[in-house]
Amino acid sequence: MAIVVDPLVVRVFLDQPVLVAIYAITIAISVWLFRDARRRGKSVVVAAGWAIGGLLLPALVHFGYLYGRIRDEGSIAGPPLERDEPPKTGEKDESADGAKTEDDGETRNETETNSA
Repeated sequence: MAIVVDPLVVRVFLDQPVLVAIYAITIAISVWLFRDARRRGKSVVVAAGWAIGGLLLPALVHFGYLYGRIRDEGSIAGPPLERDEPPKTGEKDESADGAKTEDDGETRNETETNSA
């Protein structure tokens, strides 16, 4: 007489196939999270921590990662944003109205020079 072993995990997946889809989506998101963290310059250990955390506590970790990504970089979709550094002392900076400004407070606007 042969004993057939039916593990509980296999039985649950056969009885409720929606769980297979849920776990597949969770694994896919965790893989994406690892790859995205690496692309954004995180170390392998940090990226692996996010991915493993995403497998253990998916809702908290996945949304927490996205929240931190928005807060730090301002974007969910797209590559990492390059941070603009403020102009150094003495360098020219263009303001919104097209005026050239320098750190010594001198402002020249083309409309002012043309009207004189």
